[in-house]
Amino acid sequence: MRYISSLVPENACQTRSFPAPVLEGLRSQLSFWLLVVPVLVLVGKSVACAADGLSEDVLTRLKNATVMVEVGDATGTGFVVQREADSALIATNAHVVASNVNNFWEHTSVVFGGGSTEERVLVADVLAVDVTSDLAILKVSARDLPEPVDIDFPVEIRETLSVYILGYPYGESLATKGNHPAITVAEGNVASFRRDSENRVELVQIDGSINPGSSGGPVVDAAGHLIGVATAKVKGTQIGFAIPTETLTSVLRGNVSEIDISGRKINRDQCQLSIQLQTIDPKDNIQSVKLMTVDKQGVESELENAIANRLIEWPQLSPTMAESQLKLGSKNSQRVTVAAPNAALVYQIKMLRRDGGISWTRPMVLEILETPPKKTPVAMAIDAPEIKPVEMNNTGKTIALPGPVKDIVVGGGGRFLVMHFETLQKLAVFDVSELKIVTYFPVDDQQVFFAAGAEHVVALMAEKNTITRWSLKTFERELTKLVPIPYEATTFSMGAASGGPILIGSARGSSVSSVDFFDLRTLEQIELDKAPDRADMHRGTQVRASADGSVFGVWRTSVSPSGIKALHFNGNEVTEYYEHDSAGYVVPNSNGTVLFTANGLFTNQVEAVASSIRRQANLAVPAVHGDYYLSIGIPEGSRQGEAKQPRVFLCRIDQKTPLVMLPAIPLHLVDGDIWSRDPMTIDKRVFLIPRAEVILTLVETRDKLEAVRFDLDATLDSSGLDYLFIHSVPPKFISAGEVLEYQLEVKSKRGGVRYSLESGPDGMTLTKDGFIRWETDLESAPEKQTIIVSLSDDSGQSIFHTFVLQVRK
Repeated sequence: MRYISSLVPENACQTRSFPAPVLEGLRSQLSFWLLVVPVLVLVGKSVACAADGLSEDVLTRLKNATVMVEVGDATGTGFVVQREADSALIATNAHVVASNVNNFWEHTSVVFGGGSTEERVLVADVLAVDVTSDLAILKVSARDLPEPVDIDFPVEIRETLSVYILGYPYGESLATKGNHPAITVAEGNVASFRRDSENRVELVQIDGSINPGSSGGPVVDAAGHLIGVATAKVKGTQIGFAIPTETLTSVLRGNVSEIDISGRKINRDQCQLSIQLQTIDPKDNIQSVKLMTVDKQGVESELENAIANRLIEWPQLSPTMAESQLKLGSKNSQRVTVAAPNAALVYQIKMLRRDGGISWTRPMVLEILETPPKKTPVAMAIDAPEIKPVEMNNTGKTIALPGPVKDIVVGGGGRFLVMHFETLQKLAVFDVSELKIVTYFPVDDQQVFFAAGAEHVVALMAEKNTITRWSLKTFERELTKLVPIPYEATTFSMGAASGGPILIGSARGSSVSSVDFFDLRTLEQIELDKAPDRADMHRGTQVRASADGSVFGVWRTSVSPSGIKALHFNGNEVTEYYEHDSAGYVVPNSNGTVLFTANGLFTNQVEAVASSIRRQANLAVPAVHGDYYLSIGIPEGSRQGEAKQPRVFLCRIDQKTPLVMLPAIPLHLVDGDIWSRDPMTIDKRVFLIPRAEVILTLVETRDKLEAVRFDLDATLDSSGLDYLFIHSVPPKFISAGEVLEYQLEVKSKRGGVRYSLESGPDGMTLTKDGFIRWETDLESAPEKQTIIVSLSDDSGQSIFHTFVLQVRK
């Protein structure tokens, strides 16, 4: 068992530390101290008996209300703040319920009456976490719960005031006879106050000896009234800190946190605001949240007076403020359009509560960017390098790698595999046609994210906060820039046959995340006219891009259900489709029309494909290009850890049954392949590359590639099917004024293929050999065209080839 602290006494058990974000502001104020670390129990002289300070009744009540919080293999402290007939709310620190720096437990255990004959352990739900104030609210359901600590009595806190701290220092280290430890009561005194820019007390400084392990414990006066929540200490000193009671009551009442607003002009009189905030509402008391805005020029005197008065509770600044309704509980960006005739706005957040209360945040000035962003055309599918068939014998080939691969992506439209060798601090470019590594790129960063497109490799060095681009033609570094992502990077993706965009996901804790898109040519952020309703790019998020860069499949490995999400990128707009279910990985095919999962195929709008091959314990892996995919049957023994060879079938998206079972492929499956918890999912270990006539697999130790010859024509002929397929991938985008040229590639058993253009724009032509040409008009070309081509062959079969072409102006 570990107690939450950064202090390790001699011979004590291992500890861990979670930095509380509320201390960020302190670091500048307390720069003369060596280090501020979260978690404390403030200890001076022990309270020998109740008569020395706290009365017997008060002491008993406080001890009954204080609990030990067990989170995984660590412990902290909490205390009851509200009691109902069969439930109670418990306050503790946010960093106590953190599973790591960026995520929080959904459930914990709490121990009442630790070390006593009346000890009982209950499961607690984590209702709310406010990272900014380092507070969390838990809920337990049971009868006969103790009465709460008094948090409503207005205590006049002054320097030298004697205080008492209750908690569980050193966690299980102080337990006896196999029980949980008994509560510890200690004494200290108020030494100082740390105030924020609004003159509110942000932290109460306590002077006294400090022991680790009681984060979240109550700090009370001699009458048992709460004056704060223990939260932090200065390492190597007897200086500790407590979060004031007013902050806790604000969290219980319902509040907003982590407010981030930016604005940009969209015309002379209006601007578009991008808003991020987190609703903290453990008691479901907030009825609505509104953004209030007003032009700065009309309220300058009111603003000056309000700021000069340094109010604790802020009123509405002006009755002329306009209201914009915001979403409750949203963790991600919301966009609203407001009046903005001049260069600056004043805004407040207004909260209406179910108990009738109304409150406003401090009025803030927002400078508006005067000009709308230049809309940079973003390249999508472009010509990728030529892919030549692999030269090798029919027995296959084993290619040794210089070390274990940490991650791998496809680039050059399937011509290259780009691998990260973490121990070497390098990215390696593997030429599929040559079956060898042809160059290395240095990536000397502890946290590297990378992706590849048709002509480039890009890497994000998270610690340096830089993004670098290399050419896949010259293998030279072309550009490095600082990357302005808002939070800690979590995911990074780009289409393997595209010229962008680059998707970068980032998050701060478990409350706020962002998804941003970057232009591959400039490495600048793309300003979106339409963004996803919710980002959900927290740690554990996995993203896969279609080869043309138009669709991104998203799922999360850290939650259940893991979600099935598709983000459609179209110029300056991103549209989201989502199903709240689990299907393992979510991998788009090359042109983004179909999503491949461990539970069958879905459309790119996340609707199950009824005609797809859906078998229990089958994995679907799309080909790098075209409509083919592998259906991999997981042997029963594989799920029990036994080494059994899976059966692999070649399939097509438009066929209900497999085309043919393939010969044995060296393929290792792992227990987690169905649920895709490991980032190295099956699509990163098996690569079907028809144009190279090869299937590549990464071996279990990840230090070798196995190459198996794959001749599509011979495979189709061996199937015995009378097949007629479209082999080529149609274009999805064209810029107005350009010429569309598209050669249909068809696979036919009987031959004699005939083509007919059934529907298309004026001026489009189709030759007898299946070549489509269309000269688009810069002015009059419609934004969307549906093209339908019918095909037949000598077998008498006929099929349709239908695709939608977006025309960008």
